[in-house]
Amino acid sequence: MKIIQLSDLHIKNDSNIDEIKNKIDKLHMEIIKVVKNDELMIFCICGDIIDTGLSEGFEQAKEVIEYLKSKFDKYQYRIEVVPGNHDLCNKSLNEFDIFIAENCDCDYKYNKNSVIVSPYEDFNLILLNSSYHKNYESGEIDLRNLETKLLKEKDKDNIIVMHHTIISECKNDKSGITDAYNFINLLKKYKTSALIHGHTHGYSDITIADNCKVIGVGPLLKHEEDINNQFNIIDLKVSKINEVLNYRYSKDTNDFNKINTFYNTSYNNFKGTSISKVYNEVSRYTKEYKCINNFNMNIVSKYNDFKEEIEEIFSDNIKIAEKWQCKEVPEDLYYNHGEYMNKNSCDSIEYIIKQLKNKSTSNRAVIPLINIEDVLKSGDDFLPSLNIIQFGFKEDKKEELYITVYLRALEVNHFLKINISEIYLLCKKIKESIREINKINFTMHAFRAQYKEKFGCFKKAEIDRIEREELFYDVLNKENAKIVELLNEKLELQETVIHVDGLKNLKKSIDISNKKQESNYYNQDLCNKLSELIKYMEELKEESQNTSLYRDLEDKQKHIDEKMKCLINEFKKLGEVKK
Repeated sequence: MKIIQLSDLHIKNDSNIDEIKNKIDKLHMEIIKVVKNDELMIFCICGDIIDTGLSEGFEQAKEVIEYLKSKFDKYQYRIEVVPGNHDLCNKSLNEFDIFIAENCDCDYKYNKNSVIVSPYEDFNLILLNSSYHKNYESGEIDLRNLETKLLKEKDKDNIIVMHHTIISECKNDKSGITDAYNFINLLKKYKTSALIHGHTHGYSDITIADNCKVIGVGPLLKHEEDINNQFNIIDLKVSKINEVLNYRYSKDTNDFNKINTFYNTSYNNFKGTSISKVYNEVSRYTKEYKCINNFNMNIVSKYNDFKEEIEEIFSDNIKIAEKWQCKEVPEDLYYNHGEYMNKNSCDSIEYIIKQLKNKSTSNRAVIPLINIEDVLKSGDDFLPSLNIIQFGFKEDKKEELYITVYLRALEVNHFLKINISEIYLLCKKIKESIREINKINFTMHAFRAQYKEKFGCFKKAEIDRIEREELFYDVLNKENAKIVELLNEKLELQETVIHVDGLKNLKKSIDISNKKQESNYYNQDLCNKLSELIKYMEELKEESQNTSLYRDLEDKQKHIDEKMKCLINEFKKLGEVKK
């Protein structure tokens, strides 16, 4: 999604329409270079459509907006508009409201509204009327109304659009709003990822509140001696600003020149009081970016809230987490954390409880899962991504339990829920022995966080764990339905470490069966598809030894999935054999 930030058109009844259309042509040429045909564009016009409150300018502005719309009629777009101080006609925004309703498809009115909420899938555009007080000279925000609206939308991210800037740039500058301090506190209190504005007649970029980007843009059409006409293209990813491109018009060359003013190289810090809200944000953002390095997540919550929320939303994952905490590896997992946490008959959680009881501020209440010997011996085989878990208290009161977790790698879509559930199970055991605990402060660090649509979480496919003799029996007796079931499960269990032993056993069993029965019940086409699948999986296994990035192996995995589906269809064609 892209925001096209425009401002300060300052159109008058004698504006040169041909000159304006030429600039729109050039604007259009630059936009279509970076916007995809199916990508939504939001044209945010940050006020001052007309000049000095002269309503005659709206007649010219109508032609300008219609021309702009005609240039993008093959694209997906919406137009959002806020008023500027120049849009006040006789201290009223009635004519402005009529104009945007008729020409910009805006169904909201500003003459009696100071705050408008325009909802989108991942965020809300909060459209502020910074001229609601009908004062031409300075800007003002209706803070009470704004907080009321933000409170209703507290579960979504917000992007603010307004005309005036927040802070004046120099002495005797009235371009900023009054009561900026309380306004900034509101932006911090309610999740605001960006604020875009006009009015200052120049590009600006600052960060305020809790990592809120404030982006200003110069005039699109108004002539200023020392300022180029300009516009911004803002790229959004999961409601956050990913990139800002500032385009400045050169009269000499008759085109806009692009300047990359901001690029988000990393967004890796996630925090909050609700585990579900933080997890959803982590999931959405990791899915968009595929990979996040130096990942950090922090949850500070009352223990009971933490417990209730996890038991409600992660109930299925708690059962899986219990398997991962078992001292002995369950037969349907390749490995688990419990076997590493409880080496040499050590009960790790009992040790943690004893340590915390003896010395609440201890730095040794630590569960290490691996050491250098484990790393050296692992090769490319199984090695826990969960490296270390540390527990402790800030003070002797033992009310707020701190938990810090470090992982080599983290799969977000599936395994993070298991990891969180594991931490919950450990906290629950500690709470049973140290009842003073009423608050959880949970931090997770990962060297790399990634998102995978399908991930088997190291569950061992049945075809890889059944005895070779049993598989041969199924092949010999043409138990095709069972074989299909085994292959379907294998298809769903994509792993970072590829295993082909079960498929190789299947191939040997088919070869022997065909020879033994002196028939080719399992035809050559089926056998070839099985051989190809094994070959491609072995190639993927080899490639996975050179990279740990899911995105680099994605195409190969999709190809394997298709070959697996083809093989399954061949078995289905054989049908059931009646005995």
